[in-house]
Amino acid sequence: MLERKVKYMDNLNQKIGARLRCVREEAGFTVKQVAELLGISESHYRRIENGHHTLVPEKIITLYTYMNVDPLFLLTGERRMESSGYALGDRFRDRQTVVMEELMDYCSSRSGTGKTAEGED
Repeated sequence: MLERKVKYMDNLNQKIGARLRCVREEAGFTVKQVAELLGISESHYRRIENGHHTLVPEKIITLYTYMNVDPLFLLTGERRMESSGYALGDRFRDRQTVVMEELMDYCSSRSGTGKTAEGED
């Protein structure tokens, strides 16, 4: 069971990294620019994009604050339709709760591995 969970988390890291790369490229930012924004080295940022390191919640919030990166998209691949009012509906609140619980589980499963965006390994 633990092996399957670790594989799922590694797969999730890869998906988040791929989405992050997509967003960065669409916005026209370089690896260096985003790494500086997050306060980490370029090589560490590249490892996040490649799925070898975890993007911690604090860094996801930084991306949202300064680059308007949707946390829901990073975590699930779903894009919200802001103009439709979807973000205000009960369905979104329910989905947001699930996403936040998954994020917290993900972060707690990765704690102690030295593979976070908080510090270099």
